[in-house]
Amino acid sequence: MSSPASTSETIIVTGGLGGIGIATCKRLVADGFKIVALDVIDPTDEQRQAFADIDDAGAPVTFEKCDITNETSVVEVLDKVASETPNIRSLVTAHGIETRSYLH
Repeated sequence: MSSPASTSETIIVTGGLGGIGIATCKRLVADGFKIVALDVIDPTDEQRQAFADIDDAGAPVTFEKCDITNETSVVEVLDKVASETPNIRSLVTAHGIETRSYLH
């Protein structure tokens, strides 16, 4: 990151429970940001522990369940986050879609 942040600034991270999402959250917390992690799934115990470890680093991380492929879900979550967190600085899109197929 280019400059240290004030802990009053918040970044929203989509795909916040994936490997890249958690790593992104950790880096942003290290840079002084508060994080709102969005994902379509509920966190596992391992993911909850990863977020607890991030919180111990000094800046709070919150989790919101959100299906970014569903406009209603996105609007509801962003309205909630915006009302609770007035100083949103950025959005990081760390989500992805995995598909599997067989080669014949």
